[in-house]
Amino acid sequence: MGSNGQLLAFSWRRPSGNYDIYVMDVSSGHILEITRDSGRNERPSWAPDGRHLVFESTRTGTRQIWTMLADGSQPHQLTTQGHNESPNWSPNNASPPPSPL
Repeated sequence: MGSNGQLLAFSWRRPSGNYDIYVMDVSSGHILEITRDSGRNERPSWAPDGRHLVFESTRTGTRQIWTMLADGSQPHQLTTQGHNESPNWSPNNASPPPSPL
């Protein structure tokens, strides 16, 4: 849920077989589709600021991590190589994960 506890982000499989990301206002039930492209857009996770989402997408051909505002604007690709999935934000002021040895 977003920081105000009123917005729920989820992915949903369309009849075409692709997945897109939606945000629902739980108090009104209003649902807004915030991605719509030929790739699979899945596993949204809220940023601690409650304004941004991070998610995985195949919109560029391989599974990569993207971020955008909760209204679907300002999409930005964060990873460009490898097979990246299941992103999740760290809580505010959390330490980064330890470096591999």
